[in-house]
Amino acid sequence: MSIEGVDRNLSVVLLVLRRLRGPIILMVVLFSLSVLGMVLAPGPPDAQGRPTHMRFFHAFYFVSYTATTIGFGEVPQAFSEAQRLWAIAVIYLSVLSWAYLLKQAVTLMQDETLRRAVAALTFARRVRRLHHPFVLIAGFGETGTQLALALDREGLATVALDLDPKKVERAEMMEFTQPPITLVADASDPNALLAAGLHQPRCAAVAAMTDDDAANLAVAVTQGLLAPRLPSVYRAEHDATVANMAGFAATAIIDPFHVFQNDLALALEHPAAWRVRQMLLDMPLDEIRTDRSPPRGKWIICGAGRLGKAAQAALRSSDLELVVIDRSPTDTGDSSQWITGDATQAEVLRQAGIDKAVGIIAATSNDVDNISIVASARRLNSSLYTIIRQNRRRNEALFAAFHYDLRVVPRHLVAAEALAWLRLPEIPAFLAWLATAPQEHAQNLQETLLRLRRHGPLRNLKLAFLPQTAPALWHALAEDSGITLERLLRSPSLWPEPLALRVLALEREGRWQPMPEEPLTPLRRGDVVLVSGTAAALANLKEICSYEPTLYYVLEGREQPQTWLGRWWAKRALEG
Repeated sequence: MSIEGVDRNLSVVLLVLRRLRGPIILMVVLFSLSVLGMVLAPGPPDAQGRPTHMRFFHAFYFVSYTATTIGFGEVPQAFSEAQRLWAIAVIYLSVLSWAYLLKQAVTLMQDETLRRAVAALTFARRVRRLHHPFVLIAGFGETGTQLALALDREGLATVALDLDPKKVERAEMMEFTQPPITLVADASDPNALLAAGLHQPRCAAVAAMTDDDAANLAVAVTQGLLAPRLPSVYRAEHDATVANMAGFAATAIIDPFHVFQNDLALALEHPAAWRVRQMLLDMPLDEIRTDRSPPRGKWIICGAGRLGKAAQAALRSSDLELVVIDRSPTDTGDSSQWITGDATQAEVLRQAGIDKAVGIIAATSNDVDNISIVASARRLNSSLYTIIRQNRRRNEALFAAFHYDLRVVPRHLVAAEALAWLRLPEIPAFLAWLATAPQEHAQNLQETLLRLRRHGPLRNLKLAFLPQTAPALWHALAEDSGITLERLLRSPSLWPEPLALRVLALEREGRWQPMPEEPLTPLRRGDVVLVSGTAAALANLKEICSYEPTLYYVLEGREQPQTWLGRWWAKRALEG
């Protein structure tokens, strides 16, 4: 046990002793008086008629089993009347003292300070006993919980801190394969982060997901100073916080509204790349209900909050006409038209030109208002592309029963982005390249991924051709320089059919080559491939690279001889 663990144990013991100091002192005093009284009380007379006295040891023995209500009779001999009278006093005094002690103990068990101390001690012990990698999540609200659920599906354990006990209790009632280890504590406290395993060698990453930028910045500072090499993702909703966090080498800083702004702009300018992004980031399927992309034309934005401003920025970057409706009379000057009114009213929507609009964004902070806005807009223009914001998890059933084209859930945006950076940082980097690449690349990749998705959900994998991760391929590349991606990526069960996957990028000598030409790309030792495909195809790829008979079959199209004579005959037949 570490010094810190000893200190924590000692602090809890000292706290208990301080709170029970009165009852314990009373017990010691009464016990001492009881023993002394039994020693002084005259006992039965001896042979000479002189009264006997109980020795201290016998008195201590008698009081011990009497005061604990066990009862064992009169020892070492029958008592005198005086001794029995004092024994009665001992019994009643001990019962009263025990009752007082138990009452104080029950009160102590309900003491909030002790409960927090014991919870912290238990939490630290459970974290120390983790024998597999875990992600430390600071903030266990809706965003942190969403990330924990996604990590749980990936098989990663989580340790979570949150200052609100209701959030921790709510999360503990959710269905996790491996329930997170949680503690009600201030995540901005460095000691809480250390207790949560920040220094543990099995801590794989840190994610600050609170809704308070100051707390997330405090986590970034602590992690940057105490564990700078750990991968880290942080949520931030203000530009000043983003700038401060950038100074501590964070892996990714995620602003959900900035993510939505970039996504909407990408969907308008580069629809195929936007679709690929949704598939590779594994966004929930019910957040995009239709196959069509956001159209170009006139848009109406209902709500001028953070999400509404992000939508304005995205539409302005695409030079599109837009109208903003908000209950506030303040016009920021950023939009072409501002209407003060209630967007749930049909008359206000008509004033905004709903009949000529191609899309509407319900971006208010009230879920019922957002549903009402979209429902009213659809009655006036049934061809609208509708984007709706969901704010509260508790309204999930309402949105599940409602028809829309795109649903924006800020916590989902943050969780999906954070998961991508924690799982495979190369995926966001590839998507950034795809957003600026010629559109035919994204279109071809979209068609390929849609075809692969018919065989099952897509997963991403980074595989290095090294002795530890691909031993069979490592040895084969030393003998055969003609192994290409096209030859390698064949199905062992349906040869020569290709595996249900697509190579997204290939790294060679520290340089990434996006979307390499599979038939023309010879492989080398030390190459790294980034692929996306079904779980079965990725499992087959791992087997091909690790198991020599499977690799031989995939490359040659026939079973590998297992005996020396068979290998000699096959080699002779090949040479002949």
